[in-house]
Amino acid sequence: MSNPDWLSFAWLASLAFTLGVGVVALLRHACRRVFGAQLAVLLWVVPPLAVIAACLPHIAATPLATLPPVVLRITTTPGPLMDVTSAPTHGGGLSWFLVMAWAVGAAGVSLVAAMMQWRYRRGLRDAKPVPAAALPWPVLQATRVDMGPALVGAWRPRIVLPADFESRYESVERALILAHEATHAYRRDGWWCLVGQVVASLFWFHPMAWWGLRALRQDLELACDAAVLHANDVPRAIYARAMLKTQTTGALLPVGCSWSSRHPITERIVMLKRIQPGRARRLTGRISLGLLATALSAVVYAATGQDTGLYRPDKDVVTNALRDARSAQDALGASTSRPAGNPASNAALGLPAPDSGAFGAAIKRLEVEEGGHILLTLADKHGAVAGHLDLEMHPVAQIGNVGWSCYSPDIPDVKQLAASCSYLPNAPGKTTADLMSVDRFTFDMVLSINGEQVDKAAKICLRKNEPYRFSHVQDAAHPPVQGEISLQPVAGGQVEIQSDLQGGIIREPIHPKLHSFPGQAATIQVGEKIGGDHPADHTVKLDVIATPGCA
Repeated sequence: MSNPDWLSFAWLASLAFTLGVGVVALLRHACRRVFGAQLAVLLWVVPPLAVIAACLPHIAATPLATLPPVVLRITTTPGPLMDVTSAPTHGGGLSWFLVMAWAVGAAGVSLVAAMMQWRYRRGLRDAKPVPAAALPWPVLQATRVDMGPALVGAWRPRIVLPADFESRYESVERALILAHEATHAYRRDGWWCLVGQVVASLFWFHPMAWWGLRALRQDLELACDAAVLHANDVPRAIYARAMLKTQTTGALLPVGCSWSSRHPITERIVMLKRIQPGRARRLTGRISLGLLATALSAVVYAATGQDTGLYRPDKDVVTNALRDARSAQDALGASTSRPAGNPASNAALGLPAPDSGAFGAAIKRLEVEEGGHILLTLADKHGAVAGHLDLEMHPVAQIGNVGWSCYSPDIPDVKQLAASCSYLPNAPGKTTADLMSVDRFTFDMVLSINGEQVDKAAKICLRKNEPYRFSHVQDAAHPPVQGEISLQPVAGGQVEIQSDLQGGIIREPIHPKLHSFPGQAATIQVGEKIGGDHPADHTVKLDVIATPGCA
């Protein structure tokens, strides 16, 4: 997975996590009053379910800001002079920095939690077993008075009692404390704490993660209190007195439940006074929580995208279709030199009818459209539709050659199947965006000569068709170059970048132009690059980004 994919993945997960924790924060108190604390704690399944739903395999619409750049290369030698391909987007270094920063933070938080857990368990190295407890879990009595009562661990939990357990608590209080810790173990609360700690480590940068971890621990204690009182018919005053006698532990316990005054003691005592909900309310609560978790997960999944209308054909289907469409591209390219301009149909080019099946097994339909587009409907080995490609021609009348870009509106993996193609949900001829009414654009441009940046224009406000003129005077390393660029919206939700260039390697003025989507990086590169043992760069290059409106 590439770094932009990771960032998109993290962004969706963060949004889903925020929504899930926000829902819990809004409902936990009301749910506790209506359905009881034992059911209210189950609200905490909502955040991880929301994150899982957001990250399930589905394709969301690609934001325009992450579209691949368009690259227009023009050489000064005869033959096919221009090629439009995809290139890596700028900002990859920053993306990897963010990914690494998150990984370092998550690892650091996990390491600190592991060290705290190790320190707590190390404090139990001299603890003595209490065989008289008669519980299915090991019971240890610590050598310190500030350790315990607590449940320690998740996989193999242990109940820990303080050194002065017998002298500090009365017999009925000791029975309630043991019942409390045993209830924690029975309810698998150690696993709840472990999952909460893992989530907090993954979302260490998110303030709601740390609030959620504290609130989860509080709700676990309240649920355990309610379960103990429901199973034991004892005065609530005795239970509250046992709480007040418990000291604050000096050692933090990331994975486990510590019955100490570190938890809001007032809230726990108030909860003791409430009447436990009856069977009907508990059943209603379970149904309501199940419906809530299911509905929220479905909403998150629907909001982050679906696979409807997308295709994943085999690589040979795309490769064969591009090969078999070459004759149509040659015919349309040759038409640029005709006085009548570009024909807008198969018949005008002398090509078979779109649905004739004469273009090869991988092409179900091939149709030439106005504006220099060849629309392909791909077919799998069974003849079923396997996706669509849009081949767009870019004529350069001054040189007499053409270049091509390849888009797919419904094959997300098309870049891996054909390096010259890009996945654009709003591909040319199918976009819903309308820029025709836009009058101003924000314009960024970088001028490079012979592979070295010599000038940069950033955040320039240009009116539609207003020229931006630039020039570079000759210096010791670079020849003089001058030109101008203008922008205008065109059909298909794209921006047409028109340029005039002269100087440097360019023997006579040329006027290349290309189309890009708003916010998409576009490159016009003129000249030639020589590889081999003695590489050389003799080019003039313009990197351009145009976005609608001016700040």
